[in-house]
Amino acid sequence: MALVPTEQLSAPAFSSTLIIGSSGTGKTASIGTLHRYLRQHKLPTTIVYFDFDQDGAEPVLRMARDGYESIDDMKRKVARIEPWLGDLVLYRYYTKNRRMADQVAPHRDRELVLEFLKDFNTLDNRCEPGQPIRWKPDQAIGAIIYDPLTTIQEMYEDFIWKTRGKEFGELGTNGITFTDWNLLGEKVRDAYKLAKVFPCYFVAMAHLDQRLEDVRVPEGQQKITTGKWFYTAALVKAVSMTIQKDFSTTVFTTEDFKWIVKPNEHNRGARARGKDFTTDKVDQDFANILDD
Repeated sequence: MALVPTEQLSAPAFSSTLIIGSSGTGKTASIGTLHRYLRQHKLPTTIVYFDFDQDGAEPVLRMARDGYESIDDMKRKVARIEPWLGDLVLYRYYTKNRRMADQVAPHRDRELVLEFLKDFNTLDNRCEPGQPIRWKPDQAIGAIIYDPLTTIQEMYEDFIWKTRGKEFGELGTNGITFTDWNLLGEKVRDAYKLAKVFPCYFVAMAHLDQRLEDVRVPEGQQKITTGKWFYTAALVKAVSMTIQKDFSTTVFTTEDFKWIVKPNEHNRGARARGKDFTTDKVDQDFANILDD
């Protein structure tokens, strides 16, 4: 068992947050409030942002350029600070068109995953040698962002199918098997668990998926649906059904730009370890889920 040094127990309790929601519900823009939280708590304000949707980071970039830390502040022209674009370290990945005009099968690109891993490994250069992991004095990071996990999964799907010679609709050894899907799930888990080892906040976003609940009937172990449905992350089932346990906090976004923070019938995974919420929803502000 790895012993946690005493000095780390009294340090800021860095945590991980999973934000699940539909497009246009404020997932990316909320990162501005995380910058404000870091600044006000005198923590490193550098945010390393992995943008897997090509222009997905634009809402937070717009705020940073104009010196705002929330969409609401920007709309009301209040609480403006010095532009903080220099606090963002942005990595952006451009996915090629999967369906080419002259091809029957989708185009599968292995290079995006390799590019991402190369970029991610640069975080090691910011750390002192040895364990536990500590930032170099002038290289500290306040947060790492994945936006979104859903596209990371697509990148790994291309990588695995291309590497293993697999494709949808193929038969025999070229067909996609249960083992391939499991491997895809493991790669997605590895991607976010690697980010969690660094001494900073980690935020992952995921698109929303609606699933029907199913149960196994004892006779023959056949699966049947109960008719109940719930929201979860749009990821392979092996990951989406258990991902909440891997994060300190899981929230679901709403169309009125709130976070659902307490579980209900359709948002079962919403919760935060070590924090009791008095309301079912809070404003999309990291101070509302990180502060006691």
